[in-house]
Amino acid sequence: MVFLEFEQPLESLYDQLEQIRQIEAQGDVDVSAAIRDLENKIIQTKKEIYGSLTGWQRVQLSRHPERPYTLFYIQQMFTNFVELHGDSLVHDDKAMRYIIDVMGADKICLGSDYPFPLGEHHPGKLIAEMNFGTDLKEKLLSRNAKDWLNV
Repeated sequence: MVFLEFEQPLESLYDQLEQIRQIEAQGDVDVSAAIRDLENKIIQTKKEIYGSLTGWQRVQLSRHPERPYTLFYIQQMFTNFVELHGDSLVHDDKAMRYIIDVMGADKICLGSDYPFPLGEHHPGKLIAEMNFGTDLKEKLLSRNAKDWLNV
């Protein structure tokens, strides 16, 4: 575990707990009461530390190197999650078709870097020229965005 400077009292308590658990694993001495007392001391120390954090300590905690990221929570909630990014600038009908097949045509729309053209000087031109039906092109170019924005 990585402990921040203001969490040092917890580091010491966790070290003690680990030592007592090693003694317990040897099986010679019953240390269950000591473990329970130390676990309660850890809970109390956490309440004291995290109940009186300064603004900077909150910032440090929010940037903690072991803090879970969004992907961790997504993986806990879903078993079939696949991180997928699509971009019409791939200039490839097959890649766009794959994204549409996986995500569904109703969940995709044109994105643009306008007014900073990064490969497409006329936003929408690539989709308009792809080998898709008129209905699908209309969804990707405008209808989906309008539906999402209730326009």
